[in-house]
Amino acid sequence: DEADEQLVWHDGSVREGRVKIGGEPDVRAKNPVVMSPAYLGFAIEPYEKRYLHYRGVGIVFARPHGGKFMQPSIDTILVCRALADSLADGRAVHRIVDVGSGSGLIGKFAAVHAPGEGKLKV
Repeated sequence: DEADEQLVWHDGSVREGRVKIGGEPDVRAKNPVVMSPAYLGFAIEPYEKRYLHYRGVGIVFARPHGGKFMQPSIDTILVCRALADSLADGRAVHRIVDVGSGSGLIGKFAAVHAPGEGKLKV
């Protein structure tokens, strides 16, 4: 929950909305703050499918051919962590603005974790 370790499994799948992985992670990056795990032997191209998950919210992502928006990265997780910290006081939230050209995970995370009654406008 503190985003102090990034775990990567080279083989896995998402079936019927459930993530399937086996065994220990292939890559463990301690304190991955704005650093690619490429130095540990793991790199992924924006068009390759990946599953990104943080605090109960996840997405399968692959940037389509010709897409110009950012793929999710450790920065995405760090923003979700900061958002969770800012929502921790329990004040009701009615509207959150997710301005960007990314994967949509931050808006989805906000919709799941923002406290309050009724619909959240994202």
